[in-house]
Amino acid sequence: MKRILGIYPLCSCLMKTDMEKANDVYEFLKEYFWEIDSKKECKQLSPANLKCAYCLLCTALKLAKRNKQKYEKEQIEKLTIAKSIIAKRYFAYAIFKICKSST
Repeated sequence: MKRILGIYPLCSCLMKTDMEKANDVYEFLKEYFWEIDSKKECKQLSPANLKCAYCLLCTALKLAKRNKQKYEKEQIEKLTIAKSIIAKRYFAYAIFKICKSST
């Protein structure tokens, strides 16, 4: 990951590419990444899915903010909250891995 703390990583996975082409990124994520709609579910993502979730949410927020008239305030707030939860867990996990590997 080349960038951290709020700036999405440069990734070209198929899911991200499909989301970028989707008519509605929020609905796309609700369908294919349903955990974003629940704080509890976001907190239960496996470490393997955290990096992907972080990347997708950063990209979705960027796209939604570019087209604010298309997205309701509530949708952008849900994406922001989900990104915050995922970012905290992802970076805590990354720091844990770094500390564990250096010992």
